[in-house]
Amino acid sequence: MKSNSRRAFLERFGAGFPYDDMSAEVWREVEARLEHSVPLRPGLFELLDALRARNCKMAVASSTDSARVLHNLETAGVRGYFSAVIGGDQVTHSKPEPEIFLKAAAALDTPPGLCMVLEDSYNGVRAGAAAGCFTVMVPDMDPPTPEMERLAWAIVPGLTDVARLLEQTDLQKR
Repeated sequence: MKSNSRRAFLERFGAGFPYDDMSAEVWREVEARLEHSVPLRPGLFELLDALRARNCKMAVASSTDSARVLHNLETAGVRGYFSAVIGGDQVTHSKPEPEIFLKAAAALDTPPGLCMVLEDSYNGVRAGAAAGCFTVMVPDMDPPTPEMERLAWAIVPGLTDVARLLEQTDLQKR
């Protein structure tokens, strides 16, 4: 993703644009803001509790490096919900390749076809679908596109809608 960002900035602002300096400053600011507080999406705890009540094994599969993911989960107070955490530093091929979701499924000892992936990004939806998982798009900044509608098993507006979807669905019968 970084190379895509670099290319876009250099195309827009020219070869002299200080991309590396700007990128490093942005990441320092992001890390400083996440040091003591992590923003949570509405309905997160309700969904995690609903999944726990169904005895669902849960993993986090994030493109962010695993140390940062673990820190964010601890800071948010949700680390205990997850049996596995797979970070971008643990895979060779990042999203949209399916490797991270295949590793997460293996860590849960669950076939990918019985795993539900919750994603807000286009590349995440692509990766979840390529892994053969039930991929649910919960849009954040990227609205659904026709491609996402085709690839996603479902698109829901928020995390509370995922809990309702689970109530209506038995993945093992699909």
